[in-house]
Amino acid sequence: MADVITPSERKGIDHFIQTKEQFSEGEVLVCYVDIISDKEKAKKPKRAIMLIGNNRLYFFKPQSGKHLQDMPFFDLVEIKSDNPTEIVIKLRNETVYTLTFSDPLDVNDTIAALVFLFAGSFSGVPLLLRLKLSVTPKERLKVIFPDSDPNDLEGSADEFYQNAQNRAGGCGGFSTTYTAMCDYSNIIPMHELNWHVDNVLSPNNARELDLSGFGAIEKNSGVGMKPIMAALGFNKWFTTLRITSLKLQNEALSSIQTALTHNRHISKLILHKLGLSKDFCERLADALLLNTSLPLTYLDLRGNALEDKGFFALAEFFKKTTMAIDTLLLADCGAGKSGTSELCYALAANPKILESLARLDLSGNKLDVDGSSALSTLLNKTTGVSNLSLENTSLAYFHLKKCAPLQILDMSGNKFTKKEQLHLDLLRFLGGSPFLNKLIISHTSPPIEMMEDLLGAKASCAPTLSDLDVSECDFSDENMDRLFHLIAEHPMISRINVSGNFVKGKAKARVQAIESLITMVETKAKTPVPILSIGIAGTSKGSGHLRHDIAPFIFSLMNNSTLTHLDVSNHLMGDLGAIAIGKLLQINNSLTSLEWDENNTSLLGFIQFKIGLSRNFGLKIMPLPLIDIAAALKADTSPASQERLNQIAIDIQSLLDKTSSVTPITGGWTFGETPGNSGWGKLPLPSPGSSEPPVVDPRAACNLFVELRAYTNGDN
Repeated sequence: MADVITPSERKGIDHFIQTKEQFSEGEVLVCYVDIISDKEKAKKPKRAIMLIGNNRLYFFKPQSGKHLQDMPFFDLVEIKSDNPTEIVIKLRNETVYTLTFSDPLDVNDTIAALVFLFAGSFSGVPLLLRLKLSVTPKERLKVIFPDSDPNDLEGSADEFYQNAQNRAGGCGGFSTTYTAMCDYSNIIPMHELNWHVDNVLSPNNARELDLSGFGAIEKNSGVGMKPIMAALGFNKWFTTLRITSLKLQNEALSSIQTALTHNRHISKLILHKLGLSKDFCERLADALLLNTSLPLTYLDLRGNALEDKGFFALAEFFKKTTMAIDTLLLADCGAGKSGTSELCYALAANPKILESLARLDLSGNKLDVDGSSALSTLLNKTTGVSNLSLENTSLAYFHLKKCAPLQILDMSGNKFTKKEQLHLDLLRFLGGSPFLNKLIISHTSPPIEMMEDLLGAKASCAPTLSDLDVSECDFSDENMDRLFHLIAEHPMISRINVSGNFVKGKAKARVQAIESLITMVETKAKTPVPILSIGIAGTSKGSGHLRHDIAPFIFSLMNNSTLTHLDVSNHLMGDLGAIAIGKLLQINNSLTSLEWDENNTSLLGFIQFKIGLSRNFGLKIMPLPLIDIAAALKADTSPASQERLNQIAIDIQSLLDKTSSVTPITGGWTFGETPGNSGWGKLPLPSPGSSEPPVVDPRAACNLFVELRAYTNGDN
């Protein structure tokens, strides 16, 4: 260099650098330049000290080292050099600066540094935003960039920026771009976000950017979202953006809209419970229409107060879009019949959507007559909708005609009334859905006659149904008895959820219903389509807690080799239930998923359950029964009991995490940790080498339950 920076100048510059986080360790380029702007009236250049940072070009006053001005790299549009001692820089605001150097080597180093730093920070920007480079004569490029092809430099070639992206770090250089945009906006970067991207997402090749866990975003009025979305707008790595349960201000929402205007790689957009308004929905629709290059296929706006006006905006988008949307989730958006009607008609009017849309969720919005009619038009025309959720939509059943591709249907909360025969309208609709395999009619209170028409031997409207959810349907014990008989006869059903029923009935009917449940499972076990999953959790309604009545059913599963999931939560079974489940686990190793909380289990019950779990090698999934553990800790506050229960909870979790296999018990079962404690009878076990499941007599299971209940001394 022709000039040397003085100690006083260095001191002033170093003091400035210490206030900035963007400077990395190592040497930075510092040299004297003469700088002049085309906007300045005086044509005499000013002497300055130039410093190149990670994200800006800085200029300082000679002698004092005082900061004069800076140029963010993102504002750079073009670099020209027509002679070896001069650089012309054009900014985005059309201002042009001319920098004159005393040493040609400083010119070469400055050009190389600016080009590489810009490309590294903004490797994903589109061609129009890339830094243009013009150097004459062209041979100088070989000197400035000895390791690069000159053709990859001039004109902002794709290959050069792709190489820069590879050098910028994981996830398409997201952290580098985010840090640069924070500097551009004078915002302190969220270091935890950079750490998460570089150390969690990048090593796992994760393509989803989930901002839900970063509460700092909403603490600064949404300003922190701006550089994140600016970086995402240029990013080529992430294909999913997920933001849930954050309260975002207008500035943050506007930045999301801007990102979606520029990004060309996001295919899955999840903005769940963000307090989005109907006005934002209009801006979002405009942004999606403007960006025809966005490959969006999945849109989730659930839990936002979009109301009818927001649905109107979405309807306008769906009328015009060419995007192949396959998933549209709009549950709980506060829309009424006008909004849902407009939306459904818009979807039905777009041939692309009719073909691509596979999943639609309108739950929690009001359909009524107008919306139901529009929905029927959509369902009649679609060739793609296979998953439809209409929970609590005030659905007018009589408008539904057919939906040929439908496979999954959720009608929960839309009550049936026997007087109006609404179930006949639903059955007619199901008859037009020949591929239906999952039906959810929870909280609908269907008449048992509907279940007979749906599942009975003469029924033809649901021949392929394999998964049935009739939870919380207020079925009495007598109706549950009839329902279990119907399921036993159905050739395809393998998963049922009957939780929250058994609400009323006589004692004999309860016993008969449990026996029918046992028979149903055993009968289906002998068929090609056995029962794989049963949800039979209790309810607080009426007599919905089965208490000890469910124990015979648990015992009957000991030799079952087909059931994989069982939910017997909230029955207040007491320790007898925990002991029964423990015995079940000692023998049954086919069960892989179990739920059994809210059963009033005490320390004794947990001890016996742990014994059974320790001898089981099949169970993989079981939420720890925290409600019962907390209640047990509260009920017995003695230090010894507290310590023992805490240790048992830890042991249970450790057993669930075990990886080694345990040899199953094949010679019956006994109570306690050692064999021979009791002479109780045994349920039949399979003979060695036999492939046939043993036949379980429901009454034998009930008798075994009586013996165990006597042991627990009438435990409640």
